[in-house]
Amino acid sequence: MKRCPIAILPVCLLFAVAAIRGAGVPEFRDLFNGRDLAGWVNVNTAADTWSVENGMLVCSGHPTGVMRTDRQYENFVLHVEWMHTEPGGNSGMFLWSGPAPNPGSPFPNGVEVQMLELDWPNLNKRDGKTPPVAYVHGELFGVGKTKTVPDNPAVVLIGAPDVLENFKVPAVSTSPGLTMAPAALVSYA
Repeated sequence: MKRCPIAILPVCLLFAVAAIRGAGVPEFRDLFNGRDLAGWVNVNTAADTWSVENGMLVCSGHPTGVMRTDRQYENFVLHVEWMHTEPGGNSGMFLWSGPAPNPGSPFPNGVEVQMLELDWPNLNKRDGKTPPVAYVHGELFGVGKTKTVPDNPAVVLIGAPDVLENFKVPAVSTSPGLTMAPAALVSYA
């Protein structure tokens, strides 16, 4: 299975926690500073899998694995701008996931926001068949022991190479949503 690099522009969270605690109006917080990997923990990939280039977080796609923030978040709005740099790219972001992968898997339990490039299904046929339409860009699904039931499943036809994508993921309590517009982080090898 071919995996491709992905570039991720500054990632931000909007915290609802401050309002709940009465500490004032929630504010966005940058998770990526545009200079280095401060605030991130490389869980199970090679040292050169993740890098910073021209203010963007870049993933080579090799080996398969995850990088996570050094802090835990519960209720938030995640905003990420990203693009695949080659046809057939496959990546994703995990929400509410464990800090380490499951035994025998490069991934932790959690909810993944799928980030596919449009050619991925055509370049990854199984036994000559195109993967099912259910496996699409923008899908929210459970990984490992996490189970999800989408409120409003939809097929999203964006995700072309070198096209800037824009995801907003409101994650409050245990019900993540997803808003996308053309405009954690997972490395697949």
